[in-house]
Amino acid sequence: MSNLPNDKSCEDELYDDLTGTYWTPPEALNIDQIHPDIRAVLVEALRRRGPALLVTTEGHENFEFYAAGTVDMSSCIPVGGFTIAIDRQNNHACGVCHCDGELGLTTPMKFAFRGDIDLAFADFYSLARDEGYVS
Repeated sequence: MSNLPNDKSCEDELYDDLTGTYWTPPEALNIDQIHPDIRAVLVEALRRRGPALLVTTEGHENFEFYAAGTVDMSSCIPVGGFTIAIDRQNNHACGVCHCDGELGLTTPMKFAFRGDIDLAFADFYSLARDEGYVS
């Protein structure tokens, strides 16, 4: 008996669609570990004021930063990464993606943070996919 909820082994599952993008497990970063181009975009977004934007009076110290590499599923080739800033206190997040060494999103996408880092990356992926930045 397996410990999978549906009592089926992974070998029984068919994977018909091996296209799209997947990401590596998110890694927590200090702001000084973020690439300068990405850091500049995120910090600028964090300093803006407005109801739909991330707002703090103390600065970026109230935010958590995470990064994950992205890989094309069909070729298994690394294609870039996601960097996300999270404001747990206000349940907000914003993220950027970079592809082939270039910043794909120069304006961070803002979205609600639902309390979980993995969900934040899934939510950001959906936004980036819908905008055509990843497949």
